Amino acid sequence: MSNSLAIAAVTAALYDILSHVKDQVPGADAELSDTEVTTKALDVARGQENHNQVNIFLFQTQLSAAWRNQDIPGQGRPGETATSPLALNLFYLLTAYGRQGDDLLTHRVLGRAMNLLHDQALLSPDLLARTLANHALVKGHDLNLQAERVRITQQPLTLEELSKLWGLFQAKYRISVAYQVSVVLIESTRPLKAPLPVLRRGAQDRGPLVGPSLASAFPGLSGYKLADNRPVAYLGVQAATAPVEAGLTTDLAGDWVVLSGQSLNGSELVVHLSHPLLTAPVDITAFSEADAVHVKFILPSDLQNLPAGMYTVSVERIDPDPEAVGSQRRATNVLALPIGPRLLRVSPSPWSAAAASKLLVVCSPPVLPAQRVSLLVGSQEIFADPRLAATAQPCFDLQSAGLPPGTYPLRLRVDGVESPLIDYAATPPSYIANQPMVELTP
Repeated sequence: MSNSLAIAAVTAALYDILSHVKDQVPGADAELSDTEVTTKALDVARGQENHNQVNIFLFQTQLSAAWRNQDIPGQGRPGETATSPLALNLFYLLTAYGRQGDDLLTHRVLGRAMNLLHDQALLSPDLLARTLANHALVKGHDLNLQAERVRITQQPLTLEELSKLWGLFQAKYRISVAYQVSVVLIESTRPLKAPLPVLRRGAQDRGPLVGPSLASAFPGLSGYKLADNRPVAYLGVQAATAPVEAGLTTDLAGDWVVLSGQSLNGSELVVHLSHPLLTAPVDITAFSEADAVHVKFILPSDLQNLPAGMYTVSVERIDPDPEAVGSQRRATNVLALPIGPRLLRVSPSPWSAAAASKLLVVCSPPVLPAQRVSLLVGSQEIFADPRLAATAQPCFDLQSAGLPPGTYPLRLRVDGVESPLIDYAATPPSYIANQPMVELTP
């Protein structure tokens, strides 16, 4: 975060960048060796005409809409009220002047100045820190410590906008270019409000149930772990040898999922599994570990009614209330849990481009019409044909992909979650043995 010297620090940094216009490095323009850099208003910018000049003028500041209502990064915690930083976009006008009014020299100066700003489009912390030593008027600024980087972007202005801008200063127009510098975050000097932790929620909440720790009252989730260190879980699967016409019969149960967090113990634990295409969450009985920081459950094997995709998972802890009829229910936060499809087999393989047939993919569970389904053939993504109903056999047109002949590994992607391809239990990780592949022939 920056203090109120940040605006002056940006101007000083631009001054330092433009001061290199006159540098006589290999390939430099020798005619620009006398270029002077100024930061004056347009009506008083040009002084003596016996030298080249670049003027950088701050003509407008605007609030940044993206940062206007953001909390101060790294300072406000959840539940605290902090004043948003003063987030500013700065607008500068770059004007070039040639020696003795020479327009050709003016254009040479302008080109060199624009080239410098293009190459230094990001004001690095090192550059901003050097302004502390180069400019006494900005000593004490801390813009170089700002987490969000400061970027220079050319700002297109119409001829009408430029003429109005020069008309405000009653100055004759000279060739100019506008730039936006964003974002400058000036920290508020107002203290934040940090309320004390809440010990009770509602009239029937009696506070912590076990010990003095506040954490013991409220269960929470922090992560999950799947078998074999896989990043994606799977529902029950159909045996690869089962005939498709017989329906999707479940031969294997779904994955075990281990959730980690706090206060995951109680007389009853229920996992709520939700998906955007499900009308109601799926409730699963969970099992608490002895350490009360882990709980595990098994994914259902209802392939007909549960789609693949991105789910949310939460745990509800149900405890008997000794002072009231019924029970106390406390729910955790939610976590995202990707549940992927399984690619069982493809046909035909080999697939021939001359046959002009589509590739049929047998997957589990069925994909729904509203889902985004694609097949990754090697690194090429191919979208599935439109579907009017749920199907376990989506079709893909490989003709449009234009892939050269060869053997390609396959991944089925449903709403952004892919079928398994890598064996994470192996050291080092490798492709899964007997993974369905497709051979493309001319």
